[in-house]
Amino acid sequence: MTQFFTPCELARALRISESRLSTLRTEGRGPRFVKISRGKQGAVRYPAKAVLDWLRENSDGIEPADLLFDLDAETRVDAGSEVSHV
Repeated sequence: MTQFFTPCELARALRISESRLSTLRTEGRGPRFVKISRGKQGAVRYPAKAVLDWLRENSDGIEPADLLFDLDAETRVDAGSEVSHV
């Protein structure tokens, strides 16, 4: 099953603010994300693979595992039934 990060979890792991992560998302410069449920209030989730791919593309040779600290599999969110890909 695909694992997902919440915005709070990912921001904490990257040591950036949730606001900065939101800005990256709205500018199309952050990791690929999905919205669980439709509409403006849909919950945003980041697939773990998309985060790792984004880190590889944007980390100047640093391994993604070295950048994602403080997270383990128990803190990640499993996929919901209504997921719309963005």
